Amino acid sequence: MQIAYENAATAGDTKYTFTGTIIGKRGNNFYMQDGEFGMYVYAGSKDWLDGITDTKITVTSKLTVYQGLIETNGIDTVVGAGTGDVITPLNVTSKASMENAKQNILASASNAVLKERPSSSWSSSSDFATTFTIGEDDITVFFAKQAYTSAPESVKTMMNGSTVNQVFDLTNFVSTVNKNVFQLVYTSASTPILHEEHASAIAFKESSYDVNQGATKDMSKEVVLTPASATDPITYAVSGNDDVTIDSKGVVTVDANAVAESTAKVTATVFGLDPAETTIVVKGTSPTTQSYKLVTNAANLADGDKIVIASADMTMGMKAFATGDNNCKATAITVEDNVITSLGDSAELTLESAGDGKFYINSSAGYLYAASGSANYLKAKSAKDSENGVWEFTYSEGVMGIVASGSSNRNVMRYNSGSSLFSCYASTSTTGTLMQVFKLS
Repeated sequence: MQIAYENAATAGDTKYTFTGTIIGKRGNNFYMQDGEFGMYVYAGSKDWLDGITDTKITVTSKLTVYQGLIETNGIDTVVGAGTGDVITPLNVTSKASMENAKQNILASASNAVLKERPSSSWSSSSDFATTFTIGEDDITVFFAKQAYTSAPESVKTMMNGSTVNQVFDLTNFVSTVNKNVFQLVYTSASTPILHEEHASAIAFKESSYDVNQGATKDMSKEVVLTPASATDPITYAVSGNDDVTIDSKGVVTVDANAVAESTAKVTATVFGLDPAETTIVVKGTSPTTQSYKLVTNAANLADGDKIVIASADMTMGMKAFATGDNNCKATAITVEDNVITSLGDSAELTLESAGDGKFYINSSAGYLYAASGSANYLKAKSAKDSENGVWEFTYSEGVMGIVASGSSNRNVMRYNSGSSLFSCYASTSTTGTLMQVFKLS
């Protein structure tokens, strides 16, 4: 097909024979594709595919370029050629994605927003040319009158009842580009899928957000669409501060050298609606509340590190051991983007090397140790316990295991949410969860 495709403009009366997979019909006319090359087979009043069950065919025909588009011009023969190839549709995300591809090939687009539609309906006597916004570009989506009769009733009803701002996934259409006209064409293989609901309003939860120097914040989690089930694509932007950026997924990044208390405006936009706005306020880092960062590799722990031990879900921190207790109580903490923003009454613990990658854990109340082989105890004492107070850290499957060496078989540190405490349990215990560790930067 490549030779036919590339010579269509100068073919004249020359006949070409080419083979490809049928990718969709439009009345008697149809499209076929071989690799990256596609062809529109103009059949006129004859159904050349009648009686052909193969999905790959061979066509012999003259060729032409009609209104800038490559197509056949007088078919001699159409014969079956076996089972068609699996065609991966071009992923249309913009005009550029279509312009850089060949004509007449299978294409799909997700989150296409209906921008304009004709006042008349699609029918067997009337084409239906719509405009969708895909990415940031407006692209024509064409439903030809020749394709109406064979289209499923559900598709006819969907398109004739469509309204501006509805969001569709356009699956297995055909991509054509003619000069400055970018068009997706509906065929018998096409499936327009209407998202169940689209947004009628968009807003941020808060009017401003504090973000530390050198930190990030996922603003997509702060956006509220009405209704909540809406699936419209959201476009994010930031302005007013060169040290604050935002990516396409809504994650704000503040440069480490950004000026404290400077601000930036963030907008979130859904097509057809007024944008939501909020303000980012840059905050200087504070060692007491802002610089404890999640550790996801135990090898990053070292002698002298200051740490906070927390529950696996990062909602509770370990308080200092209190004399007379058998374990360490818990205090509420707040974590954003894997950084503690509120410590509560969490104890700052210091790691002291015990050799072989293991550590003593020193607190204001002394050194932590697994205090019993028969009871779930976690205590602290003034002297290092070289047997039950030497701890090994292992990070796996999103949590940190902290296990004491020695003879105690209740040596695995866990958070018991039912009693709101940190203690040591047998290795077979399923009480509570393992730990998270945050290290002071």
